[in-house]
Amino acid sequence: MSLVHAVEVPRLPLSRLEPVIGGPRYAELIGAADRVRPVLARRTIWNVNSTAAGGGVAEMLQVLVGYVQDLDIPIGWLVITGDAGFFAITKRLHNQIHGSLSGAPLGPAEAGHYAQMLAANAVELAARIRPGDVVLLHDPQTAGLAAPLARAGARVVWRCHIGVDWEDEVTRAGWEFLRPHLAAAEAYVFSRRDYVPSWVPADKVWIIPPSIDPFSPKNQPLAADTVRAILVQLGVLDGAAPTVPATFLRRDGDVGTVSKPAVIIGEGRPGPDDPVLVQVGPDPVGYPAAG
Repeated sequence: MSLVHAVEVPRLPLSRLEPVIGGPRYAELIGAADRVRPVLARRTIWNVNSTAAGGGVAEMLQVLVGYVQDLDIPIGWLVITGDAGFFAITKRLHNQIHGSLSGAPLGPAEAGHYAQMLAANAVELAARIRPGDVVLLHDPQTAGLAAPLARAGARVVWRCHIGVDWEDEVTRAGWEFLRPHLAAAEAYVFSRRDYVPSWVPADKVWIIPPSIDPFSPKNQPLAADTVRAILVQLGVLDGAAPTVPATFLRRDGDVGTVSKPAVIIGEGRPGPDDPVLVQVGPDPVGYPAAG
């Protein structure tokens, strides 16, 4: 059974971004693509992560890969496989980088299992990736692939979508777990400067804010009655739902309907006219909703 799976992404028209970002920035984007193509010389940019659906990285790649295809730049998306033990380790590692120690500290046994699982994936990846190809490894689940892919001739970049703007013993332990695996990367991409560990060479760091698609269902305008219908259906608001359906448009243009309630911890619900203070952020003990 194959451990590595390719994700097919439809080409997306880049031109739809022009009204959003403006003519000058759109022209700059097209010019950058024109400069990149001859540098790549038909080498491929590969994105590698650990899931094709769910989570912010997968959501991001589903559109970014499509836009880059429309620029006629060779690009692909590969997803690695891990067993339950591997994902339990990487979830604990993720939590540590966010400052939360879940369970005992990660030790040699966990480090060995992490490396073993990624070594198996690396064998298959090396068979697909040509020397000179650019490989973008996403998040801690893929860090252990940097060294074997670099030895295979790939130009490896590691992109980290998580982090906190402070450090303590817990966060340092998480980064020390990853540090030996990341030495082979040629560049590092973080969402914020404050997320960069002190041992990462400053001249190899690039800061790119989260790449959120402006046409994501999360960004679409909704009528007030539709918003209320969705919130009541989720169980966030008290009261009867409006008569309009709790619908939204999916990325592919199909109509989706919110039909299941959310899991909510708390007593009581606000009414539709109550003032509410809302804090939106990642789950402190899980994966963030968006990358």
